[in-house]
Amino acid sequence: MPDQEIPPPRKRRWALRLVAGAVGLLGVVIVVLVIAARGIDPDDLARWLEPRMEAATGRTVDIAAARVALFPPVAVALEDVTIHNPEGVAGDPFISVEELRLDVSLMQLLRRRIRIDEIRLQGPQVRVVVDEDGRSNAEGFGTGATRETVRETTPDAGSGAPFQVDIESIRIDDATLSYRDVGKGSAFVVAPLAARTRVRSEDGDRWTLETSASARIGARLSESASGRVGPWDVEIEGSGSAQDEFRTIRLDEGQFRVEELAFSLTAGLDRDEQGGGGYRASIMGEDLDAARLVSLMPDSTLDARPDLGGRLSVNLGVSGTLGSGVPPVIDGSVDLEEVYIAAADQAPMLTGLRGTWFMAGDSVWTTETEGVALGGPLRVRGLVRLGDVSGFVMRVAAQPDLGGLGSVVTLPDSVTVSGALALDVTARGTLANPAEANLSGRLMPENVSLTLPGVAVPVGLPSGTVILGAEGARWSDLPVRLGADAFVSTGGLADWAAWTRGDGSVPVLDGSFAGDRFDMDAVFPAPPPDSTVLYGKLVFAQLGDRRIRDRTPGQILEARGIFRPDSLPLGGEVRMSFGTFLSAPYALSDVRARVEFGPRLVRVHDVVAGAYGGTVRADVSLGLGRDAEPFSLRFTAEDVQAAPFLSATSPLGRFVSGLLSVDVDVSGDMDRVYLPSPATLLGSGSFSLKGGTLHANAVTDALSRFFDVPELRQLSLDDWTAPLLLREGRVVLQESTVRGAFGEPRVAGSVGFGGQLALNLLYRLPAERLDSAALARTGVGAAVIRRVQSSGVPLDAVLRVAGSVLDPRVSADPSAVGQSVAGALQAEVESEIQGVIEERREELQQRAEGLVDRLIPRADTTTVRGLPGVSDLRRLLPGRRSSGVPPDTASPRPDTLAAVPDTTRADSVPATDSIRPDTVPEPGSPSSGG
Repeated sequence: MPDQEIPPPRKRRWALRLVAGAVGLLGVVIVVLVIAARGIDPDDLARWLEPRMEAATGRTVDIAAARVALFPPVAVALEDVTIHNPEGVAGDPFISVEELRLDVSLMQLLRRRIRIDEIRLQGPQVRVVVDEDGRSNAEGFGTGATRETVRETTPDAGSGAPFQVDIESIRIDDATLSYRDVGKGSAFVVAPLAARTRVRSEDGDRWTLETSASARIGARLSESASGRVGPWDVEIEGSGSAQDEFRTIRLDEGQFRVEELAFSLTAGLDRDEQGGGGYRASIMGEDLDAARLVSLMPDSTLDARPDLGGRLSVNLGVSGTLGSGVPPVIDGSVDLEEVYIAAADQAPMLTGLRGTWFMAGDSVWTTETEGVALGGPLRVRGLVRLGDVSGFVMRVAAQPDLGGLGSVVTLPDSVTVSGALALDVTARGTLANPAEANLSGRLMPENVSLTLPGVAVPVGLPSGTVILGAEGARWSDLPVRLGADAFVSTGGLADWAAWTRGDGSVPVLDGSFAGDRFDMDAVFPAPPPDSTVLYGKLVFAQLGDRRIRDRTPGQILEARGIFRPDSLPLGGEVRMSFGTFLSAPYALSDVRARVEFGPRLVRVHDVVAGAYGGTVRADVSLGLGRDAEPFSLRFTAEDVQAAPFLSATSPLGRFVSGLLSVDVDVSGDMDRVYLPSPATLLGSGSFSLKGGTLHANAVTDALSRFFDVPELRQLSLDDWTAPLLLREGRVVLQESTVRGAFGEPRVAGSVGFGGQLALNLLYRLPAERLDSAALARTGVGAAVIRRVQSSGVPLDAVLRVAGSVLDPRVSADPSAVGQSVAGALQAEVESEIQGVIEERREELQQRAEGLVDRLIPRADTTTVRGLPGVSDLRRLLPGRRSSGVPPDTASPRPDTLAAVPDTTRADSVPATDSIRPDTVPEPGSPSSGG
């Protein structure tokens, strides 16, 4: 058989080819019976049959043996009949039959009546295979015999009436029908199949049919085990008619049963001589068990499919065109009767569903389906479009009681819900991506209360309305309660379908959150912290590589469950304002802040609050992730009470009092528990202490003992203002004067994060207050001591303080006469540090700008009324400063003391390298504890 291009396989098409081939074979066999009655040899019969069966089927046919019996009844038996695949298709033969037997009444033949008592097919196997190229071994079957060919082989029929044909029984035993699509991995098997059919013909053209069959059917929709269907026990019985050489077939009264589900069935088939035509079937079933019907669906839907119960009635029609390749058209209706839907192993979420779903062409719709959703009314209207342009629109109106939610779904631990939620929502989307459906409508909470893990108070939504738009949601003045604290929120959430796309984008939030009082400790409680171990003290311990009560700062924070998140599922901005913000030991007033965030970045900026009698301001940018991430901090405190402020932020609270102002700009890396890395920390700034006191400590005690002056043990001062740098694990102080303090010392040098000291001090002390021993310790010779004591001129004493804050070492440096202390901070060093800070800030800025593209990967310019559009997102994320370099808040460098001419006394502090002084102890030297 010559090669030819075979169109893509169609299951309906090859099934109809099988019918056509069987009809052709039947015509050939009838002719054989007539000829066999005249005494043909069986071997000659087999050889004679093969080419005629090949002509009828269009395939190569092999018959192993043929047997003929001429005594009543006349019988013909064909053994091991094989109908091969078309040329070019390998594999097992298309059809094989162990035995084909026909019993014919001889007396009826003499009356020009063919009565076949039985046609029996024993062990027939039909194997349909579609290869990876889409070529089917069933294509072309049954196209070999024409009407004229059959007539030419028929005995003389022109001399009388046509033969009347009755087939009392067509019997099929132990049959197997299989289909396999190699490319798609799909298959189905009908085995074993048993069938009985009775065929009668009054005029040789019109046939009446009575048939019954039973089979076990199983299918595989894909290679995976989850795509299996069945096996099902199926039974069919019915009666109908056929005419025009079986080109027209009708099933008028049929019954179809799948397992215990029964349907009535009518069907019709009309074929033309070219193999085209049409078909139609009607299936009706009443009072069907919905749960059983759904259980027959493929296993691949089991995980996502909810439990379904109740009763269904179906009235469906299936119609199509033969050979067109166009999918069949399904129309009709399905009636729901007290249907319920539930999550697996849970109580029903939807009950009492009643309504009719209609189907016509490629559309499925309902005009009104009603029921109960969590104890509240439910109404559904909708339309689903199938085919090439698929999509759906559904409108759902309901008022569920959220208190019943825990009985129908498994809520996470510690989560409870109560209250009601009125909703009227319309969803529009595609069947390919239903999760990306556009929602519109309203959600109206009514006394909703939630308990959430990690939140110690109920989260309440007393009332309000959330408007759903084409791309997101928006709300205005929505009341929110966190325990006893009341808030109001306004904002919008755009592109919530981003979670389902898998491209790294996230929904975008733009909102505000305001209230009179926010007790953060009450809302987000942590394990009770040690009141003496605050975060600021942990930071100082981390920078100084110190333990606190035998634990590292990181271990303490981990025990409190404080971790930086890997990423956030949202992006956008929230503006916050609170009359009072409480988080021990902080009590802030008139708090204002903007929080910008994305999957890998959080920025809290424009923070301003009243604190400790003054005002604090801050801007913080922090990268998220499991590894160390960059951060930047700009912090300003103006005229705060030094003692409580420093107690909450450092270990210095008990040593300093007065009005403190601080301005620092810092950057570095931060670890998983929000602790900075000392090796990466850089910063610059200044501090100012006014009307304060430096209370007694180890350093002042050492100075007091050195000069034997009690007033130096605790210093009261008018003003101390000094620029500073953070570099290489040290706080470096530029030369500054402690005005109003005893001796008005000038200070320069550095203090290490571990408490290491490298300070240069210049004291101007009244000589009459110093005894000879103290003067001698300053390095002044005996002759000079007498002159100083006799003249009463103040003495400029230059000291160096080394060691640590707990063990300071004070020494004189008389060789520093005439030199300046101003070398502690060179301009180029400050410029270098500020440049590094700006580079790190720029890195975070680039992350923020790149975040916009990840949040909105598509060029969508749609703006929902009340929601941010794409162009608005730029303002939702960190923006550049108005100038590239932050303003220099450091105080002007004071004049040095180099101009003092009297070389008989120590007029100035030596110009030592205070960034890396020789007297600074190496890291790991004894340092202070917590």
